[in-house]
Amino acid sequence: MILVASVHHTGTNFVMKDLLRSYKLTHASIRVIGDNPFHKTQLHIQKRYTSELAYWLPRSKVIVPIRHPVDVALSWKRRLKDLNEMKAQFEMLLSVVDDYNPAYLPIDAMDRDWWLSQLNQRFSTNLSTNWDVIGSKAQPPARHWKAQLTDDEYELASGIASWSFFDQFYGLKAA
Repeated sequence: MILVASVHHTGTNFVMKDLLRSYKLTHASIRVIGDNPFHKTQLHIQKRYTSELAYWLPRSKVIVPIRHPVDVALSWKRRLKDLNEMKAQFEMLLSVVDDYNPAYLPIDAMDRDWWLSQLNQRFSTNLSTNWDVIGSKAQPPARHWKAQLTDDEYELASGIASWSFFDQFYGLKAA
């Protein structure tokens, strides 16, 4: 079983619909399917899914799509979502999901192909993509962020980006 555990707007649909296109979708609340390696399910990392995460995390190969937190904040803002909830999801990612040693896939990092190769090696899969779903080429984080966010929003998002966890994907603190 493959579990895609994600913060909202970090690449969930990309992983589910492109990378795992050949895997059968199983609803996360169904717990009687057994250990079928050709099934996939998805859960957003939220407190309301705590029991589902507790069930699936130890039983699954876990993939976590990642995007730079300031880009995620822009997606949340466009959808009029509370950025404090975004921060809570990133915090839960590090305090709960990370303990299960998931395979992270930074879909907007310059070396995303290397991360995908590491995922394939680890899970003995042969997942591939041309990254078209993202709609952009791999590039360093955008420099126009601050103009699109209020000072408080930018401070919250860049504060998350400064967590040492993100250095492995972006090699920087905040833009």
